[in-house]
Amino acid sequence: MDMENRRKFYTGGLWSFDSLKERYKHIKWALDNQKNLDENEIKFIIKNGFVSKIYISEGVVNNYKPEDFGAQENLYNDILKGKNNVLGTDVFDICKAVESRGGAYNTKGIIIEHIVPAKVYLGDVKEKYVNKMFTFAYFKKVFDAVSICLVTDEEDERLSKKRPKRNGKGDYTLVSKMPEGYEDYIVSPFARYDPDLGAGIVLHGWKIDNGKLDKQP
Repeated sequence: MDMENRRKFYTGGLWSFDSLKERYKHIKWALDNQKNLDENEIKFIIKNGFVSKIYISEGVVNNYKPEDFGAQENLYNDILKGKNNVLGTDVFDICKAVESRGGAYNTKGIIIEHIVPAKVYLGDVKEKYVNKMFTFAYFKKVFDAVSICLVTDEEDERLSKKRPKRNGKGDYTLVSKMPEGYEDYIVSPFARYDPDLGAGIVLHGWKIDNGKLDKQP
C-alpha cells in the first residue's frame, strides 16, 4: 500500500477518528476478506486499527528539539504532555515527521517502533480469528496493549542485539519477539523496553516495571 493510500487511514480518515467498535469492524472485515486482499493491506489495516497510544523515548527527547518536527511540532509537544491517545485525534500525523523502520518516510534518524511487535499480535489475532475467539472483548484487550513509540536509531539497534536463550540453544533478538518468559504481551506489553527484561528504552514521562507501565517518575 503506497504512502498516499496510507494517509487516508490516519489523516482525517478511517483510523484517526474511529470508535473502538468501528475499528473492530475494520479489522474483522480484513480478516473476513483475507483471500481477496494483498497481505500488506491486511497488515496495514489490522496494525493501524489496533494502535492505541503513541509514546516518545527519552532518547528522542534528548537528541531532538520540537521544531525538528516541522509542521508536527505542536502535535509532538502534545504527545510529550501525555496527550497521546489516538482515538478521536489526528495524532497519527506525527508519522509524517519521522520514518518507519526501513526508511519509508525520511532519514531523520527517528524510528516508528511497535512496542509489541506487529508479528506477535498479528499472529495472535489471526489465530484467535481462526478459532472463532476474536470477539470485541478480546479486541479491546489487544487494543489496550498495542502502542507505538518514537525511538532513535541507537535505541532501535538495542532491540536487534542478540540475546542467549535460557536453555542455551541459540539466541534471539527482540525485533519481532517478546522477551522469553514474557510472551503474553497483553499482560506485559512493555517487556521489550524494560531495563531488566529487554532493551532498556526509557519512555519520556513514564517508567516500566516488570513489563508494565508504572506511574510517572
